[in-house]
Amino acid sequence: MYCFLQGSVNKSLNIIFVKTRRRKSFKTERNSKKLKEEYKSLLREANVNINIRFTDFAHQHGKDPRFKAVEKLKDREVLFNEFVDSLHNDSKKNLSEEQKTAF
Repeated sequence: MYCFLQGSVNKSLNIIFVKTRRRKSFKTERNSKKLKEEYKSLLREANVNINIRFTDFAHQHGKDPRFKAVEKLKDREVLFNEFVDSLHNDSKKNLSEEQKTAF
């Protein structure tokens, strides 16, 4: 039926469709950012250190709703690895600053 509409009607329907799709994608993007922040807060509260592996963390905190909020397991693991990498970089900076002050 969409193919048989006049050009102006077809164009207006397309504009409406694009606007609603854009709104939905904006809402889901905003919601996913919120869920990722909650997941990061779980990482902070769990006192994750640089020696822990993702599988151990997932086993310990798998029932937490903030852990399950990020739908894809791969996304959870990527966020976990980014968090651990930032901890590792911070510890390197602190160690280098301590070494500089020691000399």
